[in-house]
Amino acid sequence: LQIARRSSLAELEFRGCMAISPEGVRALAQAPQLRQLRLQSCGFGNEHLAALKELSQLTILNLRDNSFDNEGLAELRALNRLRTLDISGNDEITVAGIVHLVTGLSELEQITFDQQVALVDGNQNSLTFMLHELEQAFKRPPTIELIGRGANRLIISAPYPSDADLAEQLRPLALQP
Repeated sequence: LQIARRSSLAELEFRGCMAISPEGVRALAQAPQLRQLRLQSCGFGNEHLAALKELSQLTILNLRDNSFDNEGLAELRALNRLRTLDISGNDEITVAGIVHLVTGLSELEQITFDQQVALVDGNQNSLTFMLHELEQAFKRPPTIELIGRGANRLIISAPYPSDADLAEQLRPLALQP
């Protein structure tokens, strides 16, 4: 990617660009000022995320609607300056994968993912487990944005709600299966 050679490049967005190879992602490391990267619906798999770990200066990363799983997600632990991460629309990731990732990202302030990841088999316990793990791992746990059916969203900020309060918040937003 020739664009990566621009030393002043701070923000870059690609949507639906299926032609970016893992080597193209690695080329973005040549842009030392790149802080915000949005790669939505680009067909990124695990090999692309492995290439992303070279972009350690990123603070905002949007990987919405791609095709990676927990293995690829783990590669993002190298991005220790990330403050905002959107991994919604990636159906192969799990609560365990998210917990493994975010507990290694000490600067993370917000993470966005889908309700079906958080509510495995409609089980609120997986979301409760995640919230507990995040509270243990962070002095200031990140805000979580759950994407539900349609345009429904739920923002969960620390201190995280109790199990009963969480169930109440999920109910009216149609975030239960």
